[in-house]
Amino acid sequence: MASTSDPSGSRNPPPRAASTRQVVVGVGIAFFAIITCLALLGLALYRSQVAVRRFVQVIVPVEEPASAAAYEMEINVIGAGLGVQRYLATGDAEHRERVRNDEADFRRLRAKYELVTRTKEEMCGEAHSGGRMRRSSPC
Repeated sequence: MASTSDPSGSRNPPPRAASTRQVVVGVGIAFFAIITCLALLGLALYRSQVAVRRFVQVIVPVEEPASAAAYEMEINVIGAGLGVQRYLATGDAEHRERVRNDEADFRRLRAKYELVTRTKEEMCGEAHSGGRMRRSSPC
């Protein structure tokens, strides 16, 4: 066994053990740094998801009914146009009744749309009060 000893008689550990210890400490530090970065990334992703969820919860009650009402108004306009074309082609009173029904539906849906958009404008007005926009504003 060729181990070195100092003049005081104590044995020095082989130089290889010191370098192994340094490697283990370095790997430990690197592992800790990676885990810390992953934890911070996870926290950032979680906060982003919460912010998106909050924004969607604010927007959906306003935008979805407005979109649905606009889509239904479009369908009624197309139906009324078709009814007019068929009435002009045939002269059948049934088509005039269809146009009247589509017109009444359109007016009802337009009132619904205006109510929903008015609600959205009120929400936007609240969001912009004080010169600053709220974080979860649909505007």
